[in-house]
Amino acid sequence: MLIKSTILNKLHLRGGFAHDKSAHILLLAIAAVACWLYPASLVAAQTIAYVQGNYSTPQTARTTVNVTFSAAQVVGHLNVIVVGWNDTTATVKSVTDKSGNPYTLAVGPSFSSYLSQSIYYAKNIVSAAAGTNIVTVTFSTAAAYPDIRILEYSGADPSSPVDVTAAGTGNSATTSSGSATTTNTTDLLLGADMVGTYTPGPGTGFTSRMITSPDGDIAEDRMVTATGAYSATTATLTPGGPWIMQMVAFKAVGSAPPPTPTAPTNLTATASGPVQINLSWTAATETGGTISQYLIERCTGATCSNFVQVATSAATTYNDPGLTGSTSYSYRVRAKDTTNNTGPYSNTAS
Repeated sequence: MLIKSTILNKLHLRGGFAHDKSAHILLLAIAAVACWLYPASLVAAQTIAYVQGNYSTPQTARTTVNVTFSAAQVVGHLNVIVVGWNDTTATVKSVTDKSGNPYTLAVGPSFSSYLSQSIYYAKNIVSAAAGTNIVTVTFSTAAAYPDIRILEYSGADPSSPVDVTAAGTGNSATTSSGSATTTNTTDLLLGADMVGTYTPGPGTGFTSRMITSPDGDIAEDRMVTATGAYSATTATLTPGGPWIMQMVAFKAVGSAPPPTPTAPTNLTATASGPVQINLSWTAATETGGTISQYLIERCTGATCSNFVQVATSAATTYNDPGLTGSTSYSYRVRAKDTTNNTGPYSNTAS
């Protein structure tokens, strides 16, 4: 029985400030060219910074709630709107503002007992004079005790700011959004809760931006500079009760993509008896990460293209037994790292 076997170098300016006008102009010109030549992925990621915030907590049921950004707003910034309310009947009909920024749902709605909450955002906002941009949240019907928090941040990715989200609910004194694994190296973790009791403070590592009065609901944030599993929490509720905890990870502008493995090379497939093929390849590499395993894919037939994963291997070899004699098989492999990023495929071997 037969088995078919088959950049540009960085510019460095030395010597401090230029001492004559022409040299100073030359230095500025070189710096400008350097900034123009570097793509965003090569620029160090900025820190996302809190700019301003406000909230409104009407103590009667409302169909619409308005909240104003008191200070001037800067073009390119990020607006985040946390919408909470004390029933599960009303739904959010729209989130708008006077500046015409479009809002997108980031996470939610989440429900716990009689509580509801969602988080919206507007990326790359337009500028607005102080006190002129009013956010309006409209509900499908009058919502009980709405709790609307608005925040402005600088430094977020203007085109695709959301990395990952998480949401958790419970009835206890301990809150948690649950874990989400970021894929971007520099993120702002925005956490917000909606509680039936009171939130006394932020979770570990987070900074409180507001705790609404009299409702006791928090908006908090934290910068992280490495990919990993993160969650948003708060200080212990006083007393315990129903809660919703949500988290949105926003990407910083200029954030480099996460490290990924290179493609394995020199993949070979060698028949070993009538019903087994042995594979070997040269290891993939990864800068800033650790490769955990290789994903082996196979397809059947002389001109096949429908590869299916059939195995994994921590080594750079794999033996594929139990095949059908006198049948053609093709293989390809790719590497996966410890944060579940996969690299490109190797060559195909038959």
